[in-house]
Amino acid sequence: MKNAVELYTPGHNVFTDTLIMHGLMRVLSWIGADEGEVERIGERYKIKVKKGGNVNKLLHGTIENLKVKSIEDLKVMLNVYSTMNRDVLSSTVKKLHDIRSFNRPATTNWPVVLNRGLEGLNLTPYTTVDHINQYDEGRKQKGETAYLPLGPIYGKYVSERYTIKAARYSICLNCLTLSTLGLIYGTGIALLEIEQQRKRKSNYYYVTIAPTKATLDEIILFQKGVEELNINLRGGGRWRSYATQGVTTLATMLYLFSYGETVFSFDYPVDILMWGIESEERGPIRIIELTRVTGKKLLEAIARIKYKIPEWPRIAKVVIAKDPALLHAIAGSAIFGTDPYNVVREYRRLADEISKEGEKEVAKLMKEHGAGLAEVLLKLSA
Repeated sequence: MKNAVELYTPGHNVFTDTLIMHGLMRVLSWIGADEGEVERIGERYKIKVKKGGNVNKLLHGTIENLKVKSIEDLKVMLNVYSTMNRDVLSSTVKKLHDIRSFNRPATTNWPVVLNRGLEGLNLTPYTTVDHINQYDEGRKQKGETAYLPLGPIYGKYVSERYTIKAARYSICLNCLTLSTLGLIYGTGIALLEIEQQRKRKSNYYYVTIAPTKATLDEIILFQKGVEELNINLRGGGRWRSYATQGVTTLATMLYLFSYGETVFSFDYPVDILMWGIESEERGPIRIIELTRVTGKKLLEAIARIKYKIPEWPRIAKVVIAKDPALLHAIAGSAIFGTDPYNVVREYRRLADEISKEGEKEVAKLMKEHGAGLAEVLLKLSA
């Protein structure tokens, strides 16, 4: 790309840097960047964007001077965030509301800090590969706290000089702003609430993509497909089965991407990143399911399944409640090419079982589209 500026994510870790990359690409889209591409190098990203117009202005000034409508709208919503009912928040701010709810005391100022970061955001800090040292990030505790969803590999404690001490992981305001934008625009979120022995446990799962190489348009297309993915499966009734049957990483990925638009197309390999936060009522908070898998085949499988079976999201919702292991098997067959015949047999068995339980309409849909599922899995395993 001629006449381009190179930007680099700091190199915190692949999860945080992927969120920062998604935030950067979203901002570049907002300011009307003509051309851009991203390449993953280790755990960080190099972004090339064509110089000119607002890109130059953002290299030498803050985004506040550009009066970007999408950012102005987001700031307005953040300003009234604390006084509004969740149901009237925009879809993106609603995601931030739900993300914060798992540990409200520790994240009270998140919307306030994000609003401040949006006012002073600029690209200059990302023109250097030595960002972390220049901006005193890490355990030095001089910047903003990297909230748990933004830095899932960082714990509260650090081992140093033969001792263990509490030390938050800090990042600069620009990194906090961009990673938060990446979280709300570039991830799908699923909340599973489980009631067990009169205690409620909430599991928040975050899923995004980490491309090896992609264009600005490809990243934004993906974001448009997941930015409103905020699925809540609240406790009680049949959802209690999660506590005993368990929902695997692959099942969660397949379920999340079964909603929204799934027409992602990448010329290069892409990984899917997933991490979860488990929060017990009046109990501890911990990271779960920190996962990275090859994702191109899974995304292709979901797109093909939804093309063949338009009612797939409805079917997937029943399957994950009744037999989440089947969703795991479908995802495994798509990614690893495991025997699709066994998967289809289990699919038909579940359809018969659901029919006997009285859910005949969904069972009929499953039976009608069994051949379509088999065709997709066979093609991917060939």
